[in-house]
Amino acid sequence: MNNQSGFKACVEVSREWEGRNVARELVEKIKSKISNPKFILLFTTIDYKNEFDSMLSGIKKSFPNSPLIGGTVAGFITPQGCYTRGVVALALEYPNMDIAVGIGHNTKKNPKKAAQECAKVIKEGLKNSKWKNKFLYIVNSGVMIPQFPVIGQKSVIKSKLAGKVMTMFSQSLTKFQRGVGREEELLEELVKLLPEYYIFGGSSYDDNKMITNYQFFDDKVFTNVIVSIGITSDLKVTINTTYGLKETGIRFKATKLGFDGRAIQEINGKPAVEELLRIMKWPEEILNDRIHRVTYYTPIGFKKKGILHPEVMGFFMGSNIICGYKIKDPDLFLLSASGKSIIDSIDENLKAFRNKNNLIFFMTSCSVRLETIGNKIYKVHERILSHLKTTPFLLLYGAGEDVYIPDKGIYYHINEALNVASLYRE
Repeated sequence: MNNQSGFKACVEVSREWEGRNVARELVEKIKSKISNPKFILLFTTIDYKNEFDSMLSGIKKSFPNSPLIGGTVAGFITPQGCYTRGVVALALEYPNMDIAVGIGHNTKKNPKKAAQECAKVIKEGLKNSKWKNKFLYIVNSGVMIPQFPVIGQKSVIKSKLAGKVMTMFSQSLTKFQRGVGREEELLEELVKLLPEYYIFGGSSYDDNKMITNYQFFDDKVFTNVIVSIGITSDLKVTINTTYGLKETGIRFKATKLGFDGRAIQEINGKPAVEELLRIMKWPEEILNDRIHRVTYYTPIGFKKKGILHPEVMGFFMGSNIICGYKIKDPDLFLLSASGKSIIDSIDENLKAFRNKNNLIFFMTSCSVRLETIGNKIYKVHERILSHLKTTPFLLLYGAGEDVYIPDKGIYYHINEALNVASLYRE
């Protein structure tokens, strides 16, 4: 996309299998539209795990002056189509823009320190920029199922004693970089350190197995880091969030929490798992390692400052239910999702961007929505194109979504949402 202001952006896809061929194809496509990108976002599905090094080195060799960040995702949508296997690159060029890239290490072990490390580089790199509008695009490391001694990787443990022990062990596992992503702690610290920045992004992921995920920083591959691009420019930023979730009317109270607010230990004063099964009228046999195929469609939710916080019940350990991020309000309610409601939420979201001179769209969504929709994902693509027409966009499906809107003073890390950010000119 080109316009008279000198703004250029493109979103290119490769489905080649070898990393060097992926790099060659993406470089050719980008160079046909943009000669010197300000930055490149690169995302792949986990299928390319053994091709990362050759892929990244090939792209960086061709664009040595273009900072690159990215990571693994469950899937993505671009103007060209929908993909659960492939590699996508977003490249952007604009004269009225300065950028800085940051990285913070050991996000599960010490998210606060990782955020500080990342923010320090961004602040230092952009301290002399003359442009006033500020935007931070972030990629975190998402959830990874803990590796338990003897029993291996399990998302369901039925023994109450073993579940209690493993819940406590899961908390300590963050020191060994497994388990929950701790993204909300990262975001909270970033907001304190970079309060004037719009912050937008999400968590990297694999193919819904929650075994591993990776982040990219130039030609290097990491896991358990946060990577970011800080942008200052004369372009405005708008961010909007929609869900496609409906309240079922089922409500209950988390009367006892553990694991720093991430483990529901009691519901309505009773052991959490047993009470949830009773409330939902689920048979005990439902508790197996495919429980996510059920809880994806029935997330729990609470509200904080009027903002809906839906999250997936991820692990069932004895009588404990482990969630992806901290529960800030014990008054919980059950939500439901359908393919129709999720698709309709696309229209609801993108209506907020009408009558703006939008130049590019960044989108993040939960892989749960991808799993829920299945082959109807093409309808999502159709809806997006009907709104955006020829404006470039990239929609990523990951393990959670992050937003901070400074003029509203609100920020959140959530699941099962669609977040959209636009850079636009007034």
